[in-house]
Amino acid sequence: MGAASAVGRAGAIIAPVAIGYLYGSVGFTNVFLTLVGALALGVVTIVAFGEKTAGRSLEQREGTTARPPPQPAACSSPAPDSSTPSRANSQTPPGWRSPTGGSQPPARGARRPPPTAYA
Repeated sequence: MGAASAVGRAGAIIAPVAIGYLYGSVGFTNVFLTLVGALALGVVTIVAFGEKTAGRSLEQREGTTARPPPQPAACSSPAPDSSTPSRANSQTPPGWRSPTGGSQPPARGARRPPPTAYA
């Protein structure tokens, strides 16, 4: 997979220069036909040498080892105490300071007061 990525990146770097050069020397139609031929060559290569995977699951592919899904890490922190209020239920984000001096954030759609000028 690394080789395919490297070849694809090299093609992405070389293609604009090659297309510009070919367009100047042979014209639009021949550049178009060259690109169609390159894509057709790729299709023929995949059809001829590609692995047949129709009707097979990933586990059935040759040379593939199925890995078990990763297990979640064990939680080392204690369970939250029910007597302390949860921040998830609080309306006020931690450290919130309202521009008007209140502790609650402005209601949805409320306009903020204009900024004060510092002298």
